[in-house]
Amino acid sequence: MRGSPPMNFPMQQPQSSDRKIRDYLFWSIINICVGGLILGIIAVLFSYFTREAKRNNDFIEAAKWSRRALIWNIIASILGVLGIIIIIIVVVVTSVYANKTA
Repeated sequence: MRGSPPMNFPMQQPQSSDRKIRDYLFWSIINICVGGLILGIIAVLFSYFTREAKRNNDFIEAAKWSRRALIWNIIASILGVLGIIIIIIVVVVTSVYANKTA
């Protein structure tokens, strides 16, 4: 309007909870070794996308990618631990069987 002062809207500052969005990058890198290469790489990519979204101050997108990174890290960790347990069982069973037949 004419003669009225310009309206100043304060820029919305990110809330402290937005700044605490985790990217799970370290866990993702560990999962490359433990949880399998493919699942670990997927988790690392989602972690990277989370960091990029946070860097661009897109906290909604960062939260979305963070949740995906978390889910893939959980899947990779569970499958990795199950894989290690299965390998240990197979090694123990085959060594016991080999000792009985020898």
